[in-house]
Amino acid sequence: MDYRQPSDVSTHMEQSSPMYYIANNQYGRSTFYPRLYELTFDRASNHQNIGGGFDRFAWEGNHIEPNEFLVVRIYSGGMYVVNAGYGVAEYAPIYSMESFPLRPDIWHMTIHNPTPLNRQIGFYLIAKLPRDPDIPIR
Repeated sequence: MDYRQPSDVSTHMEQSSPMYYIANNQYGRSTFYPRLYELTFDRASNHQNIGGGFDRFAWEGNHIEPNEFLVVRIYSGGMYVVNAGYGVAEYAPIYSMESFPLRPDIWHMTIHNPTPLNRQIGFYLIAKLPRDPDIPIR
């Protein structure tokens, strides 16, 4: 297929390519693929140890295009993902189409900006270090 694979997509939020990729599916029809951002813990704009084995990561200064569906995958680097979310500029509708742990160390979100506004958006992730098997659970 001629759409971008996740390994080809930058880990930065800077994006100069079109919002959607088009490819012919097995039925000969064109299919639209939303833009994909892959964010990694080591490229976070902010990192904070919040205690108890939990860490908070943030990626700020990003944008979502008008009328765009944006797929975001956040990689925690081996930590267990607990929760993730986003904050957006401009008090206008924005929709989370899905938000869930894709794997124990990856959070997946699809966000839709139905407005005609190019908006600033930041992402956050809460993750927990794996438990040391040598320490008993109380």
